[in-house]
Amino acid sequence: MINDLREFLNLLEAKKDLVHISRPTSPRFEIAAGIRKTSDIEGPALLFDNVVGHSMPVLGGLYAVRRRAIWGLETTPGKIRHSKSPSLRNCARKESASPISADPLSLPSRLH
Repeated sequence: MINDLREFLNLLEAKKDLVHISRPTSPRFEIAAGIRKTSDIEGPALLFDNVVGHSMPVLGGLYAVRRRAIWGLETTPGKIRHSKSPSLRNCARKESASPISADPLSLPSRLH
């Protein structure tokens, strides 16, 4: 049972569906670009550990793909399809077979 965000992040790490970005990252455009890029390819969630000018990390793309939403809800696509909630049924329509690994070094270092 997932009790908090830390446990969910541990699950994602075990499933290789969370990438830590440890290099200094600009909060202005770089974080959004990285999250957009990994979301477009249904890649992993990103945890930016070293945000320039800030002492807290930034987590992004956590629920950008259905598989992570299903894992976070601790359910299956089949159970969601039979749910009475339309928003949950939409979650089950498309499920990626496996996570796509993203190379953190391929994230853009600067957008102009």
